[in-house]
Amino acid sequence: MQKGQVLIFLLVGILVIAIAGGAYYLGRQTTPKSAPAPVVTSSTLQPTPSPSPISDEMSTWKTYTNQLYQFSFKYPPSWTVSDKNVYLLSDGSKSEDKDPTRPWLLKEVSVYHPEKEQNLGGPWMHIEVTNESLDQAIRRVENDLNSGTNKLFVKSRSTQTINNNDWSKLTWDNEQSPGNGGEFYLINRNTKTYSFSCNYLAKAERICQQILSAFKFL
Repeated sequence: MQKGQVLIFLLVGILVIAIAGGAYYLGRQTTPKSAPAPVVTSSTLQPTPSPSPISDEMSTWKTYTNQLYQFSFKYPPSWTVSDKNVYLLSDGSKSEDKDPTRPWLLKEVSVYHPEKEQNLGGPWMHIEVTNESLDQAIRRVENDLNSGTNKLFVKSRSTQTINNNDWSKLTWDNEQSPGNGGEFYLINRNTKTYSFSCNYLAKAERICQQILSAFKFL
């Protein structure tokens, strides 16, 4: 074979190899990549919590609202509320506006247990609005408890947050009858101090907490 023909065959071979290599390379570049397998996630639906028994019970309660001092609360339908307190003045007349023995008192609301005559002989719970500062009201409550003849005393002091409001809490007891004490909750709003008090003579601590949980400022 002549030298020229060998050279031609050699060039043709190189060309064929180059074309084949280029086709292989292009084929790899144009082959679509397989998509990654989708990540499967599972979600568990959380059951909607059912209303608590306390909420169900309170849905039938009555509501007391005081527009003048801007507060309201709910109370059991069998209980009674009175905000028409009558005070005896020094001249013998009566007044629903002020108590001469308590000049700091602006408003008093009494809540009566349905068995008040048998159990208490008086209101089971008070809401008072006074013109005192919070510190003044706390000192007065402590003095009132300590100055009585029933040997009442403050058992503990704490702070309790209710409906985003921080109340000062005083728990008191009776030395002569332990366990027959009660609680005072006090808070200052708009230069007035609101006092919520209940006693445990009626054995109704749970009702006290329910009423307080529904206490709202308007």
